[in-house]
Amino acid sequence: MEHQAKKNLYLVKGHTLEGKVIKIILVLSGGGAKGAFQVGVWQALREYGILTKYGIIHIEIPHVIFGISAGALNGAMIAQGKEQELAAMWKKIAGHPEEVYTSDFFEFEGQKIKIKGKGIMNHFIPEMTFLEKAGLIFKGRRKKLYKQIEAKLRAFKAISDNTPLANKVKKHVLLEDFKCEAYHPGFVSIRDGAYYNSPHTDYLEDSELQKAILASATIPVAWKPVDQVTSKRFTVNSLVDGALRNVTPLGDAVKYIQNDTENCEYHFVVVSCHTGKTELMKKEPNVLDIALRSTYDIAMNEVLQNDINTFTRINDLVRQANEKGVDLFHKGRKLKEYGITIIKPSRELGETYDFTRDTIHDSINHGYKVTKEELSKPNSA
Repeated sequence: MEHQAKKNLYLVKGHTLEGKVIKIILVLSGGGAKGAFQVGVWQALREYGILTKYGIIHIEIPHVIFGISAGALNGAMIAQGKEQELAAMWKKIAGHPEEVYTSDFFEFEGQKIKIKGKGIMNHFIPEMTFLEKAGLIFKGRRKKLYKQIEAKLRAFKAISDNTPLANKVKKHVLLEDFKCEAYHPGFVSIRDGAYYNSPHTDYLEDSELQKAILASATIPVAWKPVDQVTSKRFTVNSLVDGALRNVTPLGDAVKYIQNDTENCEYHFVVVSCHTGKTELMKKEPNVLDIALRSTYDIAMNEVLQNDINTFTRINDLVRQANEKGVDLFHKGRKLKEYGITIIKPSRELGETYDFTRDTIHDSINHGYKVTKEELSKPNSA
């Protein structure tokens, strides 16, 4: 059954300016396990409100939500008004990575992830009897073994299985429960390298939106790509984390509101799971560390900062021009100044794949703390 969009659901009730509705646009970055930070941020925003140039606005659900990776999952829960379930989910995950993924290659020892050498050997090299091992002195049998190992390497897509995470998405994400105007998860196709996003109203089945969210949160190498996602706008294949191309979907959010025909004022709340700095790695990296470090902590951190810096620079230029009575245009469209609140960690959080109990709880608490501090600043709007 086709999902019907809920019309005129403005949850910033009573907040208008000269007949204009003030809309809150929530933008959630990627970050893997660091996404726990956003749970604390949202708890503080719900408690203290959002400081805008119109005053403090208390909201239940943002009008529009854009989410990437962990931000896509968090955003889906926020869009449904399921913040209590979201907090419970992350607290259940804390110290129990099997709630997110399982793997024959890694194990937890205390608070650390360790490579299971035996698991890797068992996966790629078949078990052999003593006589079979002795037979490897013959070239033909060695060649046969090499072909078996090569075939397994070619078929190898991921070092872990995120079925537990997929089951959580299926349980908690239902189209009929969405209460926002539009929710956009973003993901990338390995096939064409393109970035895709579509509002939840474009997905005709719960399963398609669920796959879109899972695709957005699928860390390449760590988890295998989602086979296919279909919306009214596209059918695409081999899908992974949208943060590869768009770690903070600010551009998507701006495009969306430019097409909004209503006479509205907008305030962006951007929640990043990254400090904006590439911190020193304190340990000798393993293969997983290398993959995630090079992609998430270095490349994506730079992209994220460029996105935020570009947005704020243009916004400042528009504000300065407006103060002098000058309008700025881009491609024939008049540029507007938007209110924006940027919330990010004041220090480095845990690693992308670190779902240990202490790290998750620390990230949640830190998100709450820095948000409360940000909202107390006189110029945070």
